Amino acid sequence: MNREHVQQLSLRVATTAGWVHGTLRVPGKAGLVEFLNGEDAFLRLTDVTFPGRTDVLPFVALRRDAVRLVLPENATDVTPVNETVEMAWHEIWLWMAGRTVRGRVRVPRHTRVSDQAMHWKSFVPVWNAVDDEMSGASSRLAVVLVHVPHVLAFVEPPEGRVERIPTSPERARVRRSAS
Repeated sequence: MNREHVQQLSLRVATTAGWVHGTLRVPGKAGLVEFLNGEDAFLRLTDVTFPGRTDVLPFVALRRDAVRLVLPENATDVTPVNETVEMAWHEIWLWMAGRTVRGRVRVPRHTRVSDQAMHWKSFVPVWNAVDDEMSGASSRLAVVLVHVPHVLAFVEPPEGRVERIPTSPERARVRRSAS
């Protein structure tokens, strides 16, 4: 029997309903980003835990559309996808409902991030990232895979600017205090 090689990748997944931790099996030589950008409507996770629960579920089919972020436990599980042109690093902020992810993305040299972002369809790796909503405080992450359909805006920060974009609750507080 010829069995295809399967990578077992441990990850945390931010969904529209909260965080999930589990193992994703990636077949063949596909990288994690390529696999996540596939056509399947569900991600099949094993050995799954939910916050606040002590039991481990043997299997969960997680709807891809519900996934906002994927945090692989090992950053080496994320490899560049078909980089046949010279690439450059760019700072970016990704504004999402209830959170802002800041970090670095790779785009073809001499290409603006805004132009490249128009071609992003599914998951994009953001390196050396900070998720302003994770655990109530900023946490530095080696890499986070952001599900583009949940991104409300891509922002290229002005040179040297490090402030974060206010989240929806913060904007609401500012509006209430101004009135």
